[in-house]
Amino acid sequence: MSRIFAAILLACGVGVAAPALAANPVRVSGTIEQVQGNALTVAEANGAKVVVTLNDDAKVFLIVPVKPADIKAGAFIGAGAIKGSDGLLHARSVFVFPEAQRGLGEGQRAWNVMPGGVMTNATIAEVAAAPSGQTISLTYKGGTAEIAIDPDTVITTAAAADRSILQTGRTASLFATPAADGSLTAASVRIDADGVKPAP
Repeated sequence: MSRIFAAILLACGVGVAAPALAANPVRVSGTIEQVQGNALTVAEANGAKVVVTLNDDAKVFLIVPVKPADIKAGAFIGAGAIKGSDGLLHARSVFVFPEAQRGLGEGQRAWNVMPGGVMTNATIAEVAAAPSGQTISLTYKGGTAEIAIDPDTVITTAAAADRSILQTGRTASLFATPAADGSLTAASVRIDADGVKPAP
């Protein structure tokens, strides 16, 4: 797996400047360096090490691939994209959220994996065929977006798993809630499976 490919998948949280998410929640994505009880130490791509405590009933998910043909209107997704020479946003990675996570991180914000990148968490309103793939129309609170799905777009979703997969060296992606003392907690976490990385 190339470094660029891995970096894209690590960040799925999508081309021009976008409104930032509110202070809560905080996205954490990177490699698990340590597991101590409910506490995960995650090394992010920028070198920061973040400790997140999972709730006792936190959900754990494995990341699995999705075929482009299985992307349907009504699904809630996170799409990491960059603006192409044609002026359209082209998705580098798409994550189809499980129904239980609908609305998580909804909105559009800067995607720090690539210059000018944008992450959009939104509901698919329409899927249309395009010469080299598909174009999806997205709606979210306060806005809409049109994003192209290309043949090389990485598309994934999550399957329920247990905590035995929380191991050092694996890739984790989660939304964490900060407390007044700066500590972070999370109600769910996504983990890589069979070489498929979370696209936050």
